[in-house]
Amino acid sequence: MRMGERVVVYSLVAAALGLGTGLHFSRVAEAGRPVMAAEPARIATIDALALIDLMLQSERYLPAREAKVKELNDQLVPIGREVTDLEGKLIMGKKDDPNRDSLVSSWQGKKQQLQQLQQALSGELDAYNSKQAAEAYEIVLATTDSMAKARGYSHVLMTRKERGFTAENQAGTVQQLLSRPVAVWPAADDLTEAAIAELKLEGIVLDQKAKREAAAAKAAEAASAPQKPEEKKPEEKKPEGGAAK
Repeated sequence: MRMGERVVVYSLVAAALGLGTGLHFSRVAEAGRPVMAAEPARIATIDALALIDLMLQSERYLPAREAKVKELNDQLVPIGREVTDLEGKLIMGKKDDPNRDSLVSSWQGKKQQLQQLQQALSGELDAYNSKQAAEAYEIVLATTDSMAKARGYSHVLMTRKERGFTAENQAGTVQQLLSRPVAVWPAADDLTEAAIAELKLEGIVLDQKAKREAAAAKAAEAASAPQKPEEKKPEEKKPEGGAAK
């Protein structure tokens, strides 16, 4: 073997030995490195929907929502009075009154305007309520995060605390099923009551119970009360010449 070839071969062998030695030392180093064990998960639960409901009944949201409802209802008053006045004139007026057809047309037009305004204001109120609920959710989420860190929980699952269902239809039952994704959990790991205290919502729990009891009593009273005869509404003017195209 020539001298030049021999030098090249020795160089390659030395490089191979160096790589092998480095690999060996690397494996030894990895074998001696302490392995960090994963921390065990600690899981808690919280009834976020109950907390949001309580928050929406608190002084932070309820007065503003009631003021919004009044503001929207006030917009219905003028046209509502017009509809009522026209209904009164039609009910008390004579059927052979030459102005009756004009009154019926005016009543129908005003009633349609009232219905359209009611729909628009209902949508506005729905958007307002949704904004309040979204803000309350963010507060509940931040509180949950803070409590989890303070108590050493790695995960907090949202689930309804109440087991029973109150829905009376299939859609409501499915919705209540979906809101209860956790089947079993230790009572000590439920953060709902602690979050109620953290958010200062304790008094509202009693208010909610009182409201439910009052609503149940009112419903029972209404069911047992004799029904009043319905007030006769003026007949709507039918388009002449068959159905409108």
